[in-house]
Amino acid sequence: MEYRFEAGTPITEVQALAEIDELGSHALAFDEETPEDHPLHWHEFDSVVFVISGRGWLADEHGTVTEVAPGCRLQAHAD
Repeated sequence: MEYRFEAGTPITEVQALAEIDELGSHALAFDEETPEDHPLHWHEFDSVVFVISGRGWLADEHGTVTEVAPGCRLQAHAD
């Protein structure tokens, strides 16, 4: 899976939604607490994810684990 991960300055949900709109993409905002790991998966569409609050970890298909926190952004292409 091809993706780009960036850690930057925290932004608000309003700012993230505006940036996604500028990309011409459909935006979806949600709050999620996941006490268990989700299985590794891919999407048939491009996606952009912003972390607005909270902390977590992202593992890729190579076993690389990245901590995510406010200001993190993940952009993944369809696979």
